[in-house]
Order: sequence, then C-alpha cells, then structure tokens
Amino acid sequence: MNEVEVRFRKEFNQPNKRTKALNGFVNHLLKNGHILEANYYLNKLLEIKPRHEKSLSLGYKIAIRMFDIKRVAFFDRQLIEIKAKDDLIMALKLEYYCSRNHEQEMCICLSWFVEQKLINQDYFELIIETSIILKKYELMEKLLKQMKKNGLGPSKTTEVVYKKIALEQLVKTLSLVHV
Repeated sequence: MNEVEVRFRKEFNQPNKRTKALNGFVNHLLKNGHILEANYYLNKLLEIKPRHEKSLSLGYKIAIRMFDIKRVAFFDRQLIEIKAKDDLIMALKLEYYCSRNHEQEMCICLSWFVEQKLINQDYFELIIETSIILKKYELMEKLLKQMKKNGLGPSKTTEVVYKKIALEQLVKTLSLVHV
C-alpha cells in the first residue's frame, strides 16, 4: 500500500472524515489513471453524498474517461438540478466535448469562458488546451486578454503555438487582400 492509500484507510474509518477521505482518494485514483478503482470508490461516495457538487463533478469526470455517455448526461442533469456553479458545469462540458472531439460544442464552451468577467484559474489549463486544438485566432485573442486581466500569461510552449496560429491567420488575411 502506498502512503495515500494508508492515509485514506485511516481517515475512512473515522465517520466524520469519511466523505473527505473518499473524495481525496477518488481524486488521487483519477489523476493516476485508475479509472475503474475510482469508479468503485465514487459509488461509495455517492451513497454518502449523492447530491454534493464535488461528488457529482468527480462522477462526471469518471464517466467522461469511461466514455459512458448515459452517466455523463446523468451527472450533467444532477449538477444543473443542485444549481452548481456555471463555470464548473461549462468546464465539465468542455472536457466532455474535447474527449469526443466535438469542435462546434468546444467552440461554444470556449466562447462562453472568454466572455466571462473572471475565469477560475483551475480551468485555464483545459481552456488553453482547447484553444490550441481549435486554433481559432479570435478566441485565443480574447483568452489572452482574459489571462492578462487575471495577472496570468501563457507558458513559453503555449506562446510559441499561439504565435504560430497568429502568423497563419496573418498569412490568410494577407492572401485575401492580394487576390
């Protein structure tokens, strides 16, 4: 047993820490690619906290990784019913659309994010990855402005990719002018 599992088992035996222990352990399993195990412990978590935002969002993420469309829809409805934060729901939808390569829906979600006054920093990695996949100059420009508002900047790798996409856009625009 590794250190995380030992800590989980110790906390799980304490009734007042059971939910927190399950939540942390499911997150750990999910980050390390143990999807089936994470799903097993998620079901235990859902028995204790069936309508909790964290439990439902973990379920959503696991359903995405298991390509279980019915469960994705279930967790999406549940999060909407409990009135979860819009940015959480949109981030999960964006993650789902990325996993299915639905470009139009990805573009809609990304557009929603760049139109917000403030973006939760937890979602920037997903948003940047999506902007690189879509290669939409207009969205990247808005995203960079949004990042600047939040006091953030792109990584060097992201900056190189963005510059390449901007250059491609410039070439397209110039080619239209010379026709």
